[in-house]
Amino acid sequence: MTLPPAVPTSTDPPPDIRCPLAGAHFAADPATAYTSLRDGGLGAAVTAAGLPVTVVTGRAAVMAVLDNEGRFPADPMDTQPWVHRYPLPAPARRWRADVRHTSGAHHERLRRAIHDALTGVDQFALAAAAETRAAELISGFPADGADLVLRYAFPLVIDIFAPMIGLPGAGEPGSEARARLENELWMLRGAESTEPAHQGLVDIALEVVAERRGAPRRPDVLSRLLDHPAVLTDIEVAHQVAMLYSTGAAAVVDLIAGTLLQILGYDRADLGERVFSGSLLPQDAAEYTLRTHPPVAIAGPRWPTGEHFLHTTAGADLIRVPAWYPVLASLAAANTDPGPPAITVTGDEDPSAAVPALPRDEDPLDRRDHLGWGAGVHACPVPARDLAMILAAAAVTQLQDLGPSDIALAVRPSQVLWVADPARCTLASLPVTFPPRSAPRAC
Repeated sequence: MTLPPAVPTSTDPPPDIRCPLAGAHFAADPATAYTSLRDGGLGAAVTAAGLPVTVVTGRAAVMAVLDNEGRFPADPMDTQPWVHRYPLPAPARRWRADVRHTSGAHHERLRRAIHDALTGVDQFALAAAAETRAAELISGFPADGADLVLRYAFPLVIDIFAPMIGLPGAGEPGSEARARLENELWMLRGAESTEPAHQGLVDIALEVVAERRGAPRRPDVLSRLLDHPAVLTDIEVAHQVAMLYSTGAAAVVDLIAGTLLQILGYDRADLGERVFSGSLLPQDAAEYTLRTHPPVAIAGPRWPTGEHFLHTTAGADLIRVPAWYPVLASLAAANTDPGPPAITVTGDEDPSAAVPALPRDEDPLDRRDHLGWGAGVHACPVPARDLAMILAAAAVTQLQDLGPSDIALAVRPSQVLWVADPARCTLASLPVTFPPRSAPRAC
């Protein structure tokens, strides 16, 4: 195979921008957009803000991008010398001092602090608290139905996250800051631009960190971040707290809501039947959601340090990835990639070594090879995955007591509304009804 010459200084935009990653149609059916990108052998698209991007949809190509921090860093600061070369919106390049938007030694330092702080969470106590709170929320459902996002998933997560992170409880000093932070998180769910809401989270987190810096330590994440050997600054701690909410808590809300949607028959009727009968664990249902509707549908932008070429489908031409133009690696598309493996090649590299294909004939309920947790150095840390699954399991387990005949979607599956954000699989609402129990049959 003859490869096109690599030109590291090329910053031309991706060619043939055909597919908008925006709007209600994309939110309701992103698979069609990804299929369009695959069928054309091209990965050029445009976001709602008009930002030209290269979208990677093949599983192995996604892995090639996310596993190569040297060529595809997540830190946009590396691109600043080139920012005058092309008109990218400022929010697309805004650097954040959190673990998701840093690279190299800075990233490793922050990731270790986050990992250690989350490892210190008492998982047994967290599970007990989540089950108790879930039962309380269920007991407060109106008799005629409820929105399981507004009345269940969201309050459950924020009520468990707040003490876990170390935010003040009701009546304590700083409780008003906690209320504002939770309001910003709710606003973040439906925002067309997440930057203002995220900055609001950072500003509020800075207030909380300033109050806690000189206060007695508690067994919470915030205290462990403040005392970590990495010696994080107040700004760094605030950014990690904001990230744990904007990415962590928000993703857990979406995971719970998405799993409940699947149990109620969104994709397949047997899933709910098996969960309610006890033959399928709540964790298995959550894993299925991570494969089919991962809360983080697109990994944060990567910024190619040079011109690269990617194979995305069998027999397709090599696709040029321009230097410094953002690359979006679609975890959702990679999870459902029907094609054979892909490779990444640059310059004189040997393109003969392909990533082995995964078997595609297994029941998705039996598979754990999804990319719902991400990949590479920016993948979700294992302690965070454990905590997310604990909360999801608690939410599902408590609803199991209702029984399959006691709860049903209030709308047809096709009428379920999704937030129009290509980077997230976020339900706008999840309305359900509680049908009256049938009268016992006379003997």
